[in-house]
Amino acid sequence: MTALADGVPWTGLFVSGSTSAGLSGFPGLVTVSGSDRSGLFLSIAGPLAVGGHDLDGPSYVTFDLSQGLALRWSANKIFGLGRGLGSLIITTATPTRVAGRFSFTAVTTTGASPETRTVTNGVF
Repeated sequence: MTALADGVPWTGLFVSGSTSAGLSGFPGLVTVSGSDRSGLFLSIAGPLAVGGHDLDGPSYVTFDLSQGLALRWSANKIFGLGRGLGSLIITTATPTRVAGRFSFTAVTTTGASPETRTVTNGVF
């Protein structure tokens, strides 16, 4: 898992992922998380379906950035929160491998500085 976080190269040294099965016609869910040595933790969740999934679309998509153990920035529209922008593109979804790209702009959830964080060129 790699990305540019506010234009600075970021590499997830500790990466984990999981998938869940879909129910009656709905796609499953994929979650991918990673953290670096500085304590920046990046988490993505979205449909387990090949193709593009935008934060403004009908699918469940969220992007979160934590510093240490505390969630600081989020891009999600769940429960009408309406924060940030983002796109998740699933390029591969097989029983043994999920791969994709992502980008997002997350907004502070706690008044943290900076007010927004931009992650681009993300791959997993």
